[in-house]
Amino acid sequence: MISEQRKQYLIVNRDKISANKKRYYLENKESIIIKNHIRYETNKEISKEKSRKKYSENKNIFKERVKKYQIENKEKVAIGKRKNYLKNIDHYKSKNKEWRMKNPDRFKEHKLKLKYNISMEIYKVMLQNQKNLCAICNKPETSLDKTGKNVRRLAVDHNHITGKVRGLLCGKCNMSLG
Repeated sequence: MISEQRKQYLIVNRDKISANKKRYYLENKESIIIKNHIRYETNKEISKEKSRKKYSENKNIFKERVKKYQIENKEKVAIGKRKNYLKNIDHYKSKNKEWRMKNPDRFKEHKLKLKYNISMEIYKVMLQNQKNLCAICNKPETSLDKTGKNVRRLAVDHNHITGKVRGLLCGKCNMSLG
């Protein structure tokens, strides 16, 4: 326990104490870093366990701090994410490909929303309205997907200037339009 007198002293001399600590650290930086590293290495498992325990007891507080930091430092976070992506680009590409193969419907839905601003439900309604046939030639899609096992979905035809969706087309009609 700290006595009241000591507390008062710390409050009154906060700036002076802080300046002294900074000065001492700057003068002894290398030896402090070495000592801390040695202390950490000798007590690595104990230190990790303490960190895990502290995190598990204060999970929400840590998450809030991270969220706050990310909001306040959006540009820094974006740069960091981009650097990490470029550093591990092969890993991310293989993970993304793996996810796309496991979740083809979710990937298609994501693409529809991103490129044409329509949901999978709207796509399905359009497909039903066209009776699963091309809007131009009134024939079903016959070309196969990349795997060569499944018939491709009808492509979304849209105005490239306005972005307005016009209908669903088979591969041949879509290619002929350009």
